[in-house]
Amino acid sequence: KQRVNHVVTEVTGEKEYMAKVIEVSSGDCIIVKPLNQTEEKRLYLASLRAPKLARRPDAQDDPWAFEAYEFCRKKLAGKKVKVVIDFQRPPFETATGNAPPPSDASGNMHYATLFYEGGKSNLNIDLVKQGLVALQYHRAEDDRADCYDDMIEAEKLAKDKKAGIHSLKDPPVHRVINLLGPNNSSRAKSFTESMKRSGQMDCIVEHVFNAGRFKLRVPSQNAQVSFALAGVKAPATARPGRPGNDEPYSHESTAWARELVMQRDGVACVVYQSDKGGNFIGQLLVRNESSKWVDYAELMLAEGCGHTQDFSLQGMANANTLIAIEKKAQEAKKGQWAHREAVQTEVEESVAESLGVVAISHVENAALFYVQRASLEAKLTDLMGKIAAAEGSCGDASTATRGNVVLAQFSADGCWYRAKVENKLIGGKGKGLFIDFGN
Repeated sequence: KQRVNHVVTEVTGEKEYMAKVIEVSSGDCIIVKPLNQTEEKRLYLASLRAPKLARRPDAQDDPWAFEAYEFCRKKLAGKKVKVVIDFQRPPFETATGNAPPPSDASGNMHYATLFYEGGKSNLNIDLVKQGLVALQYHRAEDDRADCYDDMIEAEKLAKDKKAGIHSLKDPPVHRVINLLGPNNSSRAKSFTESMKRSGQMDCIVEHVFNAGRFKLRVPSQNAQVSFALAGVKAPATARPGRPGNDEPYSHESTAWARELVMQRDGVACVVYQSDKGGNFIGQLLVRNESSKWVDYAELMLAEGCGHTQDFSLQGMANANTLIAIEKKAQEAKKGQWAHREAVQTEVEESVAESLGVVAISHVENAALFYVQRASLEAKLTDLMGKIAAAEGSCGDASTATRGNVVLAQFSADGCWYRAKVENKLIGGKGKGLFIDFGN
């Protein structure tokens, strides 16, 4: 219907495009990757408001939030959809003062209608019809979904049927056992044996930390677990709020894993053991197009998105297979192997330029040794003199914690040197590293 005094806002970029669904964030927020692009894009379903999922372990989902999320996940995850952008606008701050994440580099949110099942089904209308979302009521001058009138009719049907959020009955309650993180490690350990006995279990990947580590929901156990692959390791991104850099090829390998397994049906896990941190370790399986189960680790190694770990491979029946696949990827310079060669060359050139002439101060083993730069010899000599002069006048270091730099006495010569504390001191004694010499 034509609305009076309404000026249609022009959409920046493509109005319609095909995309692959990477993640369902909630019943009204979908992350897609346009088929003609490599970057993911966050979309908000136009003129809808879904019940909110809990974002903290101690919080509760809104009623019907899980049902709306599961409806979208089962219909969309990993599938192609047609995206129609209805309108765009800057984000509004929420009651907590936080603005939702934008959809593009300019900071705008993209509000869309999604068509799935080959374009035959309208997701926005179907969610309203199932009573899983609420219809947003707009002012006459507001932008809205192009199919808004059809959504009004769908809401009337849902109310007549008392479906979902319109039901007079108590909503379903979902309680999942949280086995995530070090705080739940004891609880996770108590589940290990039962999970090992269960063998292959269907699971849903709810988060990809990197290509080799995931958060899984295991329906048969009614549990959420942290899961790491046995025998292999993937490049890791830096943890938010913690020091450290992204490992080479970490973003590319994580994106590859998200596109392959994120929230998909047809994923299973086999638990071998759990570690002290509460992580379950084992095998992840993916059902391929021929409906056969394939070892995810083999796929990861073949794409160059990870590498084997000798100590973790011991006792694994497919160890030789994984090693052979890794070698083939290395020879073909797939994924991280092409990147690693370039990074290694860059590092070697940088070190050769920056260190100059050095003296070896300590040899730990054939692959690890410490050096002192000849250009800093005078400064080191001066520092040793100042330390010797300060002997006996320094404060008590018995309360020093890990990472603190203190003066420590070297037992071999009785002299004092700078040292970094590496574990908790007991009675003024503990393990440390003499940072100027490496021993």
